[in-house]
Parts: sequence; structure tokens; C-alpha cells
Amino acid sequence: MKKVILSLCLLTLAACQSAPSNIIIQPNYTATGNQLIGKQFDVNVRDVRASNSALKVINKDGPTTVPSNNLSQSLHKTLIDALKRHGASSDTQTNNQLELKIHQLEAIVKQETLKYRSESVIELELVINQGNRRFAKYYNGNQQSEGPLLHDKARIESDLNTLLEQLISRMVTDQELKQFLQG
Repeated sequence: MKKVILSLCLLTLAACQSAPSNIIIQPNYTATGNQLIGKQFDVNVRDVRASNSALKVINKDGPTTVPSNNLSQSLHKTLIDALKRHGASSDTQTNNQLELKIHQLEAIVKQETLKYRSESVIELELVINQGNRRFAKYYNGNQQSEGPLLHDKARIESDLNTLLEQLISRMVTDQELKQFLQG
């Protein structure tokens, strides 16, 4: 009888839960280094995803999608901060064009009655044009989590932001990028 009452309470809570608002993507890059000392970049971030969904919740009623806040602007700010922390600067008058393309950025949550499973997937492409030379490389990452009852939007946001910080760190410390810029 307790299981039936618990199940009914959980279903009632799930039915009363309002649709989540935007997912807040604001990675906070704090690492430092000297990887890019003296380099200048004209930085551009472009969202090339087919959908602006940052969260897809799949439950028995079907999928619900939730967009993110100003994703391109947020990543632009974070990328410039990361470049500065590694000795580079942002300058719109330079010949070093740096473009970050967002190919995929989404957390997919499979919500069941008494638990959820989440997978965050991010795919970014870094493209640098330096005169007639070009550097292009993909950076991918994913992270999985699960928990009891309903998913926690704050945890999903944290997972996405942490994964973005890791990918940006890989970019600005990438040895192939360093060799290209020295070349």
C-alpha cells in the first residue's frame, strides 16, 4: 500500500511540475597559462545546430525541449576570457580569424517514474584562418548522470557548463594549435 501511495504522490508531483525555463549556459573558465602569449584573434562564435534546444526531456508523454540563454554570446565571452588567461587578446583588426562553431550542445534526459538518466553531449569546431593558412579541429565531450525521482535542472546546467569548460581548456592548451600558431 505504501508503494502505491508513494507512486501516486510522485505522479502528482510530476504532473504539477511546470515546464522548465531556459537552460543557463555560462561556463566560468578560470585556468591560466602561457600557451598563446602575444597572439591576437578576431573571435566569432556561431551556433550551427539544427535546433536551439539545450535540454530534451523524454518521458511517457513525449519529448519536451528547452532552449538555452544567449548561447553564442555566452560562449564568446567565455572563449575571450580563456584566450586572455593564456596570454592572447581579442582584436577585430587582426588577420587571425578564430571561429568557434557549435555543432551540438544538448542534455538528453530520459525521465522514468522513479529515476532519470541524463547524457550531455557537446561538439565544437575551432577554425582559425591566419592569412592563407587554416587550422580546423573538432572537440567533443559527453557526460552521463542519473538519479532518483525527477531530474534537477541545476545539475543539468552544471554538467553542461563543466563539460564546456573542459572542452575550452582542451582548445586553448592544444599542442596542435600551438604548433600551427608558431608555424
